[in-house]
Amino acid sequence: MKISPERLETISCNIKKARTERSLTQERVAELVGISPVYYCQIELGNKSPSLETLINISEALHISMDTLVYGASAKTHQRDLEKLFDECDEKDMAKLRKVLYTVAEEFVFDR
Repeated sequence: MKISPERLETISCNIKKARTERSLTQERVAELVGISPVYYCQIELGNKSPSLETLINISEALHISMDTLVYGASAKTHQRDLEKLFDECDEKDMAKLRKVLYTVAEEFVFDR
């Protein structure tokens, strides 16, 4: 099944947004996904349509759901993405992540 040009544009924008939010280079994501940097760049530009397997691998490399890549982020999607991140952490990393999140929450969420 072919992806429509509009959907491909949405997917490519969502991929780029997720990558830049995580401060990753195109080269690093391509490496994590197992594709060439040129091919990855073409996906981000919307010039190439990724296979389902490549889309899944991009989703995993960026630690975001397929829903986010295809449709964009929602509050529920952000929650699922965070849950996925927590699921992948060991206890030591979980403690570090919790500490960072509480620090950020105290500064930006609870101090209004």
